[in-house]
Amino acid sequence: MSNYSHTLFSSIVDIPRQQWDSIWTYPAEGYNFYLSQEKSNISGFEFSYLVIQDADTVVLIAPVFIADFNFDLALAGLGQSALQRVQRLWPKFLVVKTLFCGALTSDKAVIAIHPEHRTRPDLFAALDRALLAKARADGVHMITLKDVMATDAEQLAPLLSLGYSKSEGLPMTTLPIAFEGVEDYISKLSPKTRKNLRRKLKEVQTRGGVSTETVTEIEHLIDEIHALYLNTLQRSNLKFGVLTKDFFLNQVKYLPDQAIYFLYWIKLGDTRRLIGFNLCLDRGDELMDKFIGMDYEYAGKFNLYFVSLLENVQWCIEHQKKFYVLNQGGYQVKARLGATMLPMVHMSKVVNGFVNRLSLFFARP
Repeated sequence: MSNYSHTLFSSIVDIPRQQWDSIWTYPAEGYNFYLSQEKSNISGFEFSYLVIQDADTVVLIAPVFIADFNFDLALAGLGQSALQRVQRLWPKFLVVKTLFCGALTSDKAVIAIHPEHRTRPDLFAALDRALLAKARADGVHMITLKDVMATDAEQLAPLLSLGYSKSEGLPMTTLPIAFEGVEDYISKLSPKTRKNLRRKLKEVQTRGGVSTETVTEIEHLIDEIHALYLNTLQRSNLKFGVLTKDFFLNQVKYLPDQAIYFLYWIKLGDTRRLIGFNLCLDRGDELMDKFIGMDYEYAGKFNLYFVSLLENVQWCIEHQKKFYVLNQGGYQVKARLGATMLPMVHMSKVVNGFVNRLSLFFARP
């Protein structure tokens, strides 16, 4: 039996880098990724890092943050519409102060566990105790491991015996890259999708076309890029926090070998206008599409969603990537464009033990 102890750090810089790297197995979003988020002055979120040790050995690291969670993010269709109507009269209805494991801006939650401790139930009991202590100290009502890959959830299964419930999350979307070029990619789509896509590309050309550039320096364009991001955020059903200009600048500052901005321009008379961008991360075998922003006065006319997707596919082919990982949402369109859905789950626990037992009882099939 191990004698686990835990520490909560308010900044990642207080964790020795070698200790982090010794067990963190997801370098795509590693130390510098979390540092860039922490330094971005994102309002409404409190970031910290739970570290569990066995004597002097770090055996678990869990990035955590506290934020209000609106249950309308977990609903769709009529249920979401009904809740939004209630919240117009009662804004705090089903808005719960929550302790999340994961990162606000990551594509999946990661809890790093030392290989020799991954099957030890007492480590998960120590994790549960530490999370409950943090939640109670901060007046939090719910604990959620947000956006856990279904494959990673198997490792976290001991939490289910400690009162956590598992629910389906929004899937991650990935497009395998096994094409000789963009035309080869288009040729492998269904006849209907292929015809529709080629029609859209022809429309773009008749309107003057869209020019694309990839850059790693965006400071001179940060006002425009942030405005485009806000445009898209306002149209999204997945709003959860508003990223700052510092966040977009910090991606380049702290992740200089990963962050890439795809910029989309059109000509208006003698001037160029920026009508969209993608912030992507080069992650070895894959390109991850993190955030997109569009000028909707022109995005529809120039079929920018499809133009950007094809530009990113072309970039992946040229740089010999195996996967293009897309952001959440728009699943029907992405499926038609050849993307594969990777299941994600949430694991949650109500801090009040009595309420949690009731919720588990009513959640039984």
